[in-house]
Amino acid sequence: MKKVLKWFGGIFLIVGAVGAALISLNENGYFEIDQIDLQVKTFASQKNYVEPKLQFLNARLQKYKGASLYSLPLQQLAELLKNEKWIHDFQITRDWPSTLQIHIEPQAVPLIILNADSSGGVTTFTPVSVDGDVLPRITSSQAPHTILVNDAKFAKNKSVRMGALKLIDALPQNGKLHRTHVSELGFDQKEGYWIKLISPDTKILLGDDQFEIKTARVSQVLEYLEDRQLEARVIDANLSKKVLVRMH
Repeated sequence: MKKVLKWFGGIFLIVGAVGAALISLNENGYFEIDQIDLQVKTFASQKNYVEPKLQFLNARLQKYKGASLYSLPLQQLAELLKNEKWIHDFQITRDWPSTLQIHIEPQAVPLIILNADSSGGVTTFTPVSVDGDVLPRITSSQAPHTILVNDAKFAKNKSVRMGALKLIDALPQNGKLHRTHVSELGFDQKEGYWIKLISPDTKILLGDDQFEIKTARVSQVLEYLEDRQLEARVIDANLSKKVLVRMH
């Protein structure tokens, strides 16, 4: 029994000594933060959107320089990051003895809405997240390279936005109908959703549902037209079992 008590006593002494050493180092500034390492995982097409927001966030984080990494209020820092709507996820790590690491995953922006009420001659856009939420407005210089919407109803109606996102998700991963080849997206009460390609200048009608089936059919039509060096003005896939092509 005495040996057990002596063993536990030795453990407590070691823990106490380590704790006292840490407190002493902390009080002497050994754990003062001298570097804040921001690491961001994003696509090249989103760089213009993320970069100015990252610079602004970095400026806000400078207040933590000189603070103790040992006693850093992580909850307060986490709340600051949660309030940044452009951030989808983040991870905060202490890199001893004096570096604060923050890994950030920005919100993906599959869609941007052109604002009709842009003031002062400055064109502004409203980004849309993958969850269909509208994010704070941005200028043209901050706009990511993504699909454009020029219709105010998208900013006001989340169900319309969600339908658009379902369409974008249904676009093929390669080929002429890949999302990087789509310049614009819109919605009409009668015809449903439509998209325009960058090249060739073709409008494609896709209706309100079965986007996966319709986009697969349109991809085949585009390949057929390309092989024969033909260009369509309109491709109507909003039909039950066929695709209607109107040529230039």
